[in-house]
Amino acid sequence: MKKVEKLPKVSIVFSNFNGGKEPIDCLNSIEKLNYPKNKIEVTVIDNGSQDGSSQIIAKKFPDIHLIKLEKDIGLPASLNLGIVNSSGKYIFIGNDDTVLEKNSIRLMVNYLEVNKNVAVLGGKVYYKYKPKKLSLSVCGFNYYLGSIRKPKDILDPNQVQWFQSCAIMIPSSVFKKIGLFDSGFYPLYFDDFDFCLRATKAGFKITYLPQVIFWHGQGKTTQKFPSKKVYYWWYKNKIRFYFKHASLLQMLTAFTLQFFATASKSISTRQNIFPSLFKAYFVNLISLPAIISQKKENGQSK
Repeated sequence: MKKVEKLPKVSIVFSNFNGGKEPIDCLNSIEKLNYPKNKIEVTVIDNGSQDGSSQIIAKKFPDIHLIKLEKDIGLPASLNLGIVNSSGKYIFIGNDDTVLEKNSIRLMVNYLEVNKNVAVLGGKVYYKYKPKKLSLSVCGFNYYLGSIRKPKDILDPNQVQWFQSCAIMIPSSVFKKIGLFDSGFYPLYFDDFDFCLRATKAGFKITYLPQVIFWHGQGKTTQKFPSKKVYYWWYKNKIRFYFKHASLLQMLTAFTLQFFATASKSISTRQNIFPSLFKAYFVNLISLPAIISQKKENGQSK
């Protein structure tokens, strides 16, 4: 890989919500990066944390830009706030429970400086607490089944369908071309897939660079909430994603299979999840005119 002589500025953005010690681990790893300190700016958006983590961040890392919010506005909206308050040529998006390997940012910048048609660059992400197991960070998706394909250990740089937004780098120019994350995917899920797909439709590439390594505390955010609420968020945003990007046939098959999958999940977990699914459909049907309007604005109409 070609080495860049004059390194550009990189903005690192992540959101914190009652993250405990996780954001401290993240920020400690950022301090150890093999990248000039004067070429890195860090913005943390605190989504109304009540566990004292924002105070600890402010005390231990006084030089970062900490934006404190009174309430949780959701992951995509908080990331957007960090992005518009950043000035780097490249924006690295992470989670509060992501740990960066020391060479990760430099390797990503070197690649993006040469490959100008890449909109989203991701790397190999392992579970933070199972460091030899690959996390569900680089994904494929079957529109007809409505299922995510499990990650594989890809050895060479490769074009992929999408990444989770736990450890990705995006040129700031891409946001100017296709816009920010869709805050309608509140509070999380499918906002990253939506962004990657919009970038692909705009002619950009989504690229996996396996030399770049991260560790991620997969699922730590959702463990803070009741399971039925998490199911509702997943269903709501999955349906929104389908309304934005899928064909009628894909929706019919995926939504039918989702009904049976929900029945199976309700039996296996011994809790009735159907109210979460029905509420998700209802909310999206109410929002359908706005979603259709957004599709037209983005040139996504079928």
